[in-house]
Amino acid sequence: MESQNIDTKRTNRAFTPSKLELIALPIFSLLFLTGSNAFTYFRTVDDVNYLVVTDYMQARFRSALGTIDELLGPTALTVLFWMVVGLVVYVIAWLIYTTYTAYKNDIPVTRGMVVPKEYNQSKVLHESIARFLVRLIATILFVVWMYTFFAEILPYASRTYLAAITSFSLSSLGMIVWSVLLLSASVFSFFLLVRCIVLRDRVFS
Repeated sequence: MESQNIDTKRTNRAFTPSKLELIALPIFSLLFLTGSNAFTYFRTVDDVNYLVVTDYMQARFRSALGTIDELLGPTALTVLFWMVVGLVVYVIAWLIYTTYTAYKNDIPVTRGMVVPKEYNQSKVLHESIARFLVRLIATILFVVWMYTFFAEILPYASRTYLAAITSFSLSSLGMIVWSVLLLSASVFSFFLLVRCIVLRDRVFS
């Protein structure tokens, strides 16, 4: 009974944001939406100076890319590509290794040793399989959610925030709050999926 209460508390803790997350996520979302829409808002306010600033920044950016090409050559994109591939392979290998380790720790070798009467190897096996399925499903959902976030949610939140700061209507404040809350909840969803992948109620605690 006590272990069930502990598991329930850990589950509730895993699916609820911490005090730091409740404070940091809205602040981060507000700053991100403000920064990402700053140039678009600048263009609506002062179109002439906007063109001057953007031309200057584009020139500086091209200059920086030229310097990188001179230092690294055409291998820069190749290195970046293989870094991404290596990261994906590492995540897959880590998932397999942690699952195998958890399975091995949950099911001790019973040959030559006395196990408690209440030990149920079949139950432990089922729990290990359940952990693997939770991690697998969470990983798949993480990939799907990442695509949905960058393809749909983030552009929508950005458009809503931009419309709010440029319209100056009575509904502007509500649109700003909605876009910040939407982005904060979406980012927190990533935290939930990562907790399910690593099977911890907090990732950094």
